[in-house]
Amino acid sequence: MKILLKELSEVNQSLLKMLSKEMDVKLAYRMRKISGKIVAELKHIENAISELRKKYGEKEKNAEGKETGQITVPQKNMSDFEKEVEVLLALEVNLGAELIPYDCIEGMGKISPLDLANIEKFVEEPKGAKDVRKPNQPGPK
Repeated sequence: MKILLKELSEVNQSLLKMLSKEMDVKLAYRMRKISGKIVAELKHIENAISELRKKYGEKEKNAEGKETGQITVPQKNMSDFEKEVEVLLALEVNLGAELIPYDCIEGMGKISPLDLANIEKFVEEPKGAKDVRKPNQPGPK
C-alpha cells in the first residue's frame, strides 16, 4: 500500500491511540505491524531531514566560541532547506502492510472520525460496500 511520507506521522498517532484500547488479537497484531513499519519509515525521514539540516545549517557555538553540537539552519538557507524537506515529504512509499479487515475495526467500538480517516488506507473495504470516493481521491491499494 502506498502512502505519502508526510501522512505517516498522523497515521501513526492514530494507530498508537487505537492500540491503547482493548481489541481482538488479530486486529492488534496487524495494527502493531503497520505501526512498526511506519515507525521505521519515520526514522528514515528523520535521518534524511538531519542530513538536510547538516547541508544547509551551521554549527552553533557557545559564548566561548566552542561548538555545542547543535545545528541551526540560518534564515538565508531556510527557503532551500524547506523546499528540500517538502520534496522529501511529498514522496510516496509502499509499506507493504496487510490491510486490516473492516469487520475488525467495526468491532472496536467508538473511533474518532479523524482517526478513521487517518487509517483509512490501511482498512479493507467493507464487504458489499460500494466505493463512494471521488475518482481522484486515494483509497486502499
